[in-house]
Amino acid sequence: MVLEPEFRIATPESVRLNFDLAGLGSRSLAYMVDILIKAGILIALSLFLHLAGGFARFRQWGGIPQAVMAVSVFLLQWFYFVLFEAFAHGQTPGKKALGIRVVKDGGHPIGFLESLIRNLLRAVDFLPLGYLLGILLIFANRRHQRLGDIAAGTLVIREGVLRPPPPRRKEFPSVLTPYRYLLRRIELSVEEYELISRFLERRRELDPARRKELRRRLFALLVRRHSIPPDGLDRESPDAQELFFEELIHGRSDSSR
Repeated sequence: MVLEPEFRIATPESVRLNFDLAGLGSRSLAYMVDILIKAGILIALSLFLHLAGGFARFRQWGGIPQAVMAVSVFLLQWFYFVLFEAFAHGQTPGKKALGIRVVKDGGHPIGFLESLIRNLLRAVDFLPLGYLLGILLIFANRRHQRLGDIAAGTLVIREGVLRPPPPRRKEFPSVLTPYRYLLRRIELSVEEYELISRFLERRRELDPARRKELRRRLFALLVRRHSIPPDGLDRESPDAQELFFEELIHGRSDSSR
């Protein structure tokens, strides 16, 4: 049985991308890591309140320490996953440790609403005991989605590279000739794909100075991560780097732009 199959989506830019879906094993291990972290936080807080009680005489404050613990348990139970997934690129510490993340089913970053929905329904996925319903749905669903994922429109994928289909044979402008081999071998990470796509979508709305600065930073990022020769494109016409970005993103589409 293949626990981490490949899943293909088509982005709004008509670029087909392949993801490795996270299987039950990696998701379970990530959840266990998060449970241990939450338990560690509660133990540390309990020890702090116990030690502080000896100095501050909490006994005179009635049930304040118990109230603090109760509120902490509630917040960790219901908002630990929600906040990390919404504001840490779809990754709790456990997911980050296991190299998986939550994304929308179109490949885009998860938002607060999607994170809230999928985690509120975690209680239903737990039924009747030990996440049995969620486990059955993951095995029965080709996208490996539990009920929370289905309702929120999310996927749990392995953090790694996006693998677009091989580009069609086409003639690149002469300025890109030395970089043809790079276009074939560069494998963009999810983060890199999102950054370049957003820049290409918004570039005409930016003032020239801001556009030039963002273009320079993106190209410097690719140079550093993918061993691109630092001379050449950065010394050519201002459009050369953007053309390089377009070929990285749109040049791998099966449909013409």
